Amino acid sequence: MNYVAAKVAGYKRVREVEFIDTIPTSLSGKILRRELQAVEDKKLEMQPSRL
Repeated sequence: MNYVAAKVAGYKRVREVEFIDTIPTSLSGKILRRELQAVEDKKLEMQPSRL
């Protein structure tokens, strides 16, 4: 990530990388993005507000 930080503008840099054990998929093998979004929404609800 340090290499990218030196080459890319500040607003384009990756803030964090998260690894998960399994990616939720449908029976046809498509990624269930809504389930991933629901997990992220729960994490945001648990964090205190920045304001």
